[in-house]
Order: sequence, then structure tokens, then C-alpha cells
Amino acid sequence: ALPILTGIVDVIITTDTGSATINNAFTYIDNIILSVSITSDKYISLPITNIANSQGVAIEWGDGTYESLITSDNPNYTYANAGTYTIRVSGQFTNLDSTNASASYKTGLQSFTYSTQITSLTSFSKAFANVTSPFTVDFGNNLTNNVTDMSYLFQNATGFNSSIVTLNTNAAENMSHMFDGASAFNQDVSIWNTSTVTDMS
Repeated sequence: ALPILTGIVDVIITTDTGSATINNAFTYIDNIILSVSITSDKYISLPITNIANSQGVAIEWGDGTYESLITSDNPNYTYANAGTYTIRVSGQFTNLDSTNASASYKTGLQSFTYSTQITSLTSFSKAFANVTSPFTVDFGNNLTNNVTDMSYLFQNATGFNSSIVTLNTNAAENMSHMFDGASAFNQDVSIWNTSTVTDMS
């Protein structure tokens, strides 16, 4: 199956004798929704890595542009104009890692919503590392219950102080340096289950 996004899609079929539009052909579901403020350089690359080559990911960039079957790490796009865009991502990949994400992601991220579980996504290591903008997160209802690596998750995320009660840690094994340098963070995480964690260094 192809990666899919939320919304109704109209399909236009063209033949030698003309074309016809099939309205409401498919309903698509998104997995991750990002709100990002794009400034003058207008370029963004996302912290998505280890994409499943057989399926790829699909992205709606928030300006009417839709791309599918993306298989290269850190999918990227250049906007025509600066502004705040809602980016919708669907597909299968194993890692959220901001190491090679663009500066615009790290300085412009406003919100992250995990709306539908990605079964292959087991590593959030460095997902928000070095993101300096104030941003909020919503990890959904137990959607991270298969994530084993949360190391460096918010490392040096100096603007982050959002509630993370929706982060399910039941499967987490590595939480090393999770909040290292996240100087603004001051939230209650006492409800977390850390019984499977082997590294909290």
C-alpha cells in the first residue's frame, strides 16, 4: 500500500478521447503533523530517516504541494514564500533524528503531533535535538508504546517546556541524555513507566 494522507482526493483520468474526474476517490490518513515557521531561506528538510524503500513516505507540504514515494532520508522542500506551514507526513520509517534536519526545522518548529502510529518507528533518538524554538508535542494515545530508543530526544532543545504526559515509555530501553541541555524544561514525568529502561546515563 502507498503511504496515505488525511483528506479527500479527486482523481483525474485522461485518455486519448478526453478526461474525466472521479470525485472523492480516496480518503487518506496522516501519521505525523508538524507546524513549522519558515523564514527567508524558505528551505526545510525533515528529521525522517531509514525510510522503507518498498513504500516510501508521502508529504503534504502545507502549500498545496503533495509528494509521494519519497525514499531518501531527510525529505526536503523549498517554499515559494516565507510563512507558517502545516506539514503532514505518512508512511513507514524507523527513525526520527534531527541530526541532518535543516536549520529551519530546528529554529522554526512550533508543534509536533503524532496522530496515527507508524509501526516501524521505534527510535525517537535526537528527534528534537538542538531545536531551539518553543514548541509543543502531542504523542497521541499510546502511539509510542513501541519506541525503544528515546536517547537524546530533547538534547539542547532550549525552548522546549511542553507537557509530555502523552509520551508512552512502556517499551523504552535507552533514555540516555534525554533532556541533556534542555534548560527550559520543567514538567512532571512521574507517571512514566521506566521498568524496561537499561540506560539513563
